[in-house]
This record gives sequence, C-alpha cells and structure tokens, in this order.
Amino acid sequence: MAKLPSRSTITGLKQTPFYHKEELLRTFNLQEIIQTYLPQPTPLSLLDKKRLSESIRFQLISLYRETDPGTNTDFDDISLYRLERGLDVVLLGMDSTHRLPIDTYIGFFAFKNQIPYAYGGTWLLGSTAKIGLNIFPSYRGGESTWFFAQLMRVYYQEFKPDYFIAEPYQIGRGNPEGIASGAFWFYYKLGFRSLTHSHRLFASKEFDKLSSGKRKKTPKKTLEKLVEDEMVLAINKNIVISKTKFDTMQLSASITHFIRNKFNGNLEKAIQQSLSTLMTELNIKNKEYFLSLTPGVESIAISLFAAGGIKLWSKKEKRLLLDLIEEKSFGTDSNYAKKLNAHKSLLRLLQKLSK
Repeated sequence: MAKLPSRSTITGLKQTPFYHKEELLRTFNLQEIIQTYLPQPTPLSLLDKKRLSESIRFQLISLYRETDPGTNTDFDDISLYRLERGLDVVLLGMDSTHRLPIDTYIGFFAFKNQIPYAYGGTWLLGSTAKIGLNIFPSYRGGESTWFFAQLMRVYYQEFKPDYFIAEPYQIGRGNPEGIASGAFWFYYKLGFRSLTHSHRLFASKEFDKLSSGKRKKTPKKTLEKLVEDEMVLAINKNIVISKTKFDTMQLSASITHFIRNKFNGNLEKAIQQSLSTLMTELNIKNKEYFLSLTPGVESIAISLFAAGGIKLWSKKEKRLLLDLIEEKSFGTDSNYAKKLNAHKSLLRLLQKLSK
C-alpha cells in the first residue's frame, strides 16, 4: 500500500544518515565555521530538483506557510550543499517573472538526515545580506546555533557579503513567536549586535544580568525594547557598517522623492526619460529588445538617473551593467547577485541613494 503524504514521508534526497554518538554540538568558533571550505554543490538531475521542490512546497503547506522562492522556484537555480552531520542545505532562486527589481531573494530549505529541519532566506544587495530563518520546533534547542553558522557559511561563501543583518521582525518586533522564543538572544549569542550604540549598551547590561544569575528570564517588555533595532554580524571586523550598509526601503523612498520633485510625481514620465537616458548611455540600438528585459530594468534606470547617471563610467563598466540586466532577465538570480556585488560603480550609486 502506498504511503500517504505526510511530513514524515515527504523528505529530502537520500543520503547516508549521521548518528549522534556524542553530545550535541553547541560550542564552536563561528568565524572558523563561516570560513571553512564549502564543498561544491551536489549535481542534481531535473528529477532530483522536482522532488526537492515538491518536498519543500509540501512541508511549507503543512505549516500553512509559503515563501516566494519555494513557490516560484527557478529549476536552473537550485543548489544542494551536503554538509557535515547529515545536514543538507538547498538554495532556491526565483523564476524571472517573480524576481525583485534590484536586490535578490535567495531562499533556503534544510534537511537533517533527510528530515525537514528549517526554512527561510536571504535578501542580498551588494555587501548586505538580510537573513531570516525558522527552525522546525522539534529541532529547536538542539544544534540550532551550529546550523545557523553553517547556513551563513553557505551564503557567505557563495555570495561574499560583508555582513549579515537580522531585521527587527525576525528577532521579535511585531512577531509574538519571536518574542516567546527569545530570538534576540539566539542572534546575540552568535555575535549579532544592535546597530545603534544605545541598544547595544542596553542589551549588554541585560545579558550581564542573565549571565550572573540576577535574572533567569528576560521580561517581555524588555525584549520588546531590545528588538526595536536590527542586529548586525560583520564577517570582516575592519568593515565600517555605516559606510557600506544598504537600506532598500530608503532606496525606494529616495527614488519616490526624486520622481515627486523632478517629474511632479509622474511615474510614467520618469520611467520613459530614465530608460531613454540609460539606452543612450549604453549605446543601445535595439530599443524593442531593451524594453523587453525584466521590469527590473526600469528600477535600475530610475535609480541611476536619480543618482546622477553613468556618463562618466568606462565602456567596461557600462558593458558589465548591460550584462547584469540581461542576467536578471534571462539568467539566474544567484548569478545576478554575484555580478551585482562585483559591480562597485553601480553599488556606489545605489548606496548614494540609500542614505
């Protein structure tokens, strides 16, 4: 008799199980793990990719959850990393019709000995990686921190961000589950710190109370204050985060302000002039082809126009920009993220707008 589909029978791809013969791994050097050599992705057939996609979708549906990369998966952008201790991490890029206009959303799903372990994703923009995850309840409190370190290892070595960010919602703001689980301390113990000095000082004092035994549990009101600010983990300690940080919300606000002032709020006119200017600067001859590219080209064009344009760029920088736009349209979002991170001139202009 065929097995009914369930969270126990719909699993990851077959692998040799890992047996825990010693205590759970809770103490480790985070930076060492992030820098540890990452094996090449496991070769996957189309059937393997379909099985993974079906399993991931089923697991999320069973929890009444959905992620964009899980629903709108690009089968050319699925990668499986087989790591230590029976851990599989699957990265998922989105198909071209659902991608974000400028940044990139690369989701993940993890299996432990083929059993669903965690899901989430990372939003990548240049040196910034906003990361979020949800570990299945049965695995919480076990090797959760070790798993998160492995997850950052995968994203760091694949996309080379300078730092990871946990947004306020992820750590509990407006998120009762995050408050109840004490998510703030999960990130704090890994080395994440609030971006503003006042929040860092407040968290340090509260952590001292917990460590000294003066307090057994952080009160809800205290946690709600702690999670007001985003938390950051710098991979390179020499990086000055305030000088490299991107804020997509501020980027969007700056573009909106530009359209309001320059074009009296006429979005269509702003798009037409921005695209026309960009085509001229890129020396585009085939207008129809250029306009058929991903809608992201409109956002990039307006962003560049608002930041002063690319007139002073070299021919190589302009050629790489066109290659970047085409990758967003016809390639994979993973490759786009890597190419965007390498285009320093474009990142400088985008960063100028995100201040």
